[in-house]
Amino acid sequence: MLKHIFGDKLSSPTRRELIKKVERSSFSGFLPWMYYDSETGMYTNTDDTWGFLWECRPLAFAGDATAQVLEGLFRLNLPFGSIMQFILWADSHIDPVLERYRSLRKRESDIGAESTTRFVDFMSSGRDGLAAMAGIPVRQFRLLVCLKFPKSDKLSSGGSDIRGAVSEILKGAHLQPRSLEPTSLIDGMRRLFNDRISLNNDEYDPEIPINRQIIFSDTEIAKDNRRLMVGEKILRCATVKKFPLEVNYLQTNEIFGGISGLVGNSSQVITPFLFCLNIVFADLKAKLHAKCNLVLSQQAFGSFAPSLSRKKEENLEATDKIERGIPF
Repeated sequence: MLKHIFGDKLSSPTRRELIKKVERSSFSGFLPWMYYDSETGMYTNTDDTWGFLWECRPLAFAGDATAQVLEGLFRLNLPFGSIMQFILWADSHIDPVLERYRSLRKRESDIGAESTTRFVDFMSSGRDGLAAMAGIPVRQFRLLVCLKFPKSDKLSSGGSDIRGAVSEILKGAHLQPRSLEPTSLIDGMRRLFNDRISLNNDEYDPEIPINRQIIFSDTEIAKDNRRLMVGEKILRCATVKKFPLEVNYLQTNEIFGGISGLVGNSSQVITPFLFCLNIVFADLKAKLHAKCNLVLSQQAFGSFAPSLSRKKEENLEATDKIERGIPF
């Protein structure tokens, strides 16, 4: 009878198995930010790297001239292992913009004040979608530029030269960069990773790691094979499965929704989203030469001949550029 009640050694879980079943990983540990140096504007990250954060003004459309200026970022001789990330965030938190608009619309007349109030209320109610515009929500588009690089004693001035060079290039592209300080970072991340906001949502304690100040203790986070559930929010990730042969700026802009006015309303992205573009700085010289030699050794037959010929020209061009010191 006791055996049936308490079980035996063969069927009962061990102490280690019990601990494994009740243990859980803290999601805060997956957030990268640890500490911030207000003098240098540098973040220290959990993966033993340093980094900088900028918030920029996104352009309505970026063409060839803007892209040519931004290509200067690839010629900064950043250490191998550095990662640069561009994040376009369709943020529904539009209250600061509306309050700024209200403060600029000072009217002594009652009609002017009433007009401003009704316009602000109308835009505020549209954050979940405007019925007259195919349900497209009112959002504040935010552009974040992130750069992290391995810690190294070889970096002059503790990386301040890198910060200055990147800032100048972003200014040249008319993106109006400004350093993103922990108060703004924490406020945005708390809104993203929690269902509620606090009365002091941008409060920052420099004595506590930044990643430990974002997720509230009552926020439940669960995951399965298809999604991440943060409270009542459902987060999913979509990645590019296949790249076209050629990519242009117009095609890239269409990723974020239609750009043709009324006819493009039906193709707008109406859910909250973050678009992330990662650029990894790595030594590709050996890989490019190995790939080039492999492609050149192949023989072309039939209908595959034009495609293989094009690949040979591209690989020869890439290896020639990298031998001449041109970043690839």
